Amino acid sequence: MAVGKTWVFTEVTDGKPAAVALELLTKARSLGGKVEAVAFGSTAAAAAAEVGAYGAETLHTGTDSAYDEVLLGGPAADALAALVAEHHPDLILFGATYNGRDVTGRLAAKLGVPMIANGLDVSSNGSIDVASSIFGATVDVTTRFDQGPPALALIRAKSFAAEPSGGGPARVVPNDQPVAEKHLGAKV
Repeated sequence: MAVGKTWVFTEVTDGKPAAVALELLTKARSLGGKVEAVAFGSTAAAAAAEVGAYGAETLHTGTDSAYDEVLLGGPAADALAALVAEHHPDLILFGATYNGRDVTGRLAAKLGVPMIANGLDVSSNGSIDVASSIFGATVDVTTRFDQGPPALALIRAKSFAAEPSGGGPARVVPNDQPVAEKHLGAKV
């Protein structure tokens, strides 16, 4: 599976993307193809300039302010599943944060695709491979995605250096679909 389109799940706080998202955008650029970011929350669109500077051409945003108040896993996985069905990314990279792990697991279950966790590197040469260490970092392994797309990879922070590409602001594509009622009871 070659990478035609890579998405980076981007956590945004007060309009600023998380550092791990900028690291993942840097890596996504090296895989070739289109690079896009996905973020949820009332200030998600404010991250367009910074994610664009790190290589994202497009920023898909969930704009419902309820994303700011609820546990992100369920509603973000619902929204991502709908976006995946519409836009068909080949690879989605997630930072190994609390929200990243929660959203990735739920999205994998919704889409019926595997996810690879604790990644340290991602490569693409006809297939998508994720390198990780196991057994207390005594054995390095590479796992290849044979199912999908999308391939879902959960990558540890600080696996890549964040380097701007000099690009302009990402094009913002708002998704104004409201957070489903079933998620509104789990407040942060």
